[in-house]
Amino acid sequence: MIVFDTNRYTELTEVHVLLHKVTDAHGEVFLVLEGPEPDMRWELMLAALEDLVDTFAVRMVVSAQGIPMAVPHTRPIALTEHGTDPERLTSTHNWIDRVEMPASFAAVLEFRLGRRDRSAHGFAAHVPHYLTAASYTPAAIKVMSAVNDVSGLALPTDALDAALAATIEEIERETADSEEVQRVVQGLEEQYDAWTQRGGPALPSADEIGAEFERFLAERDKNDPPETGL
Repeated sequence: MIVFDTNRYTELTEVHVLLHKVTDAHGEVFLVLEGPEPDMRWELMLAALEDLVDTFAVRMVVSAQGIPMAVPHTRPIALTEHGTDPERLTSTHNWIDRVEMPASFAAVLEFRLGRRDRSAHGFAAHVPHYLTAASYTPAAIKVMSAVNDVSGLALPTDALDAALAATIEEIERETADSEEVQRVVQGLEEQYDAWTQRGGPALPSADEIGAEFERFLAERDKNDPPETGL
């Protein structure tokens, strides 16, 4: 991104993909890949990362993300766990059935590593779809805890724990100010409770989740039309 101010360029934010060497609270050394998902030359990037996995003898690659789901913020955060080694999977529930979707770079990397018998693991936190435009601390804490469990690392969550109360307070305040959001949350609570009372989290299909998300966005756009102008 670049800033143009009146008649000249004043600031430039360059894009980098960085690999950091980090030490956890127990002295364990691990690597953190940071940067935006590449939008071109995936094969080149994949080959480079696979080479780094070999060079540094990486025993496990772990990814974490949030995905919008038709779930309420008033219920426990759920995770979709996946990986190349079924024996390492700890989740007893499959929240999503078979689905074909556009691939993310992290998904392709996990797939490629699995083809080479390399260990790769991933977690996707189910974020309420009406909160996906904001930072959702409970989901971040959930995936950090899951990463710690599967990797054996001791990643600190102190900063997230400190921000948790403020995040919940802000969500409750915004929810209280919108009858529309209150109705959405109530409907999702009833849906969620019905699923769990049936003996397990048999959530809707991907098509049903997508349709619910589209209905919510359509209602939001209708009640809050975008500004227009040059």
